[in-house]
Amino acid sequence: MPEIAILYDRSETDELGIKFTAEEMGIELGYIPFHKVSVRFGRTGFNYRSLGKNLTGDLTAIQVVLNRA
Repeated sequence: MPEIAILYDRSETDELGIKFTAEEMGIELGYIPFHKVSVRFGRTGFNYRSLGKNLTGDLTAIQVVLNRA
């Protein structure tokens, strides 16, 4: 997973423009889903899941999040 990711619920013109610009600049841009996800915080840490897919491990490498949600 890249160090920079974009968080959004639907890909619209703005999000596509950000992705396109990142590609032109040679920046690897990841994606974090916002729609239909669950976040759980507990004593042992946290979980981030989307439609049966566990995304918790993907979040550990991300250092910057562009919040478009």
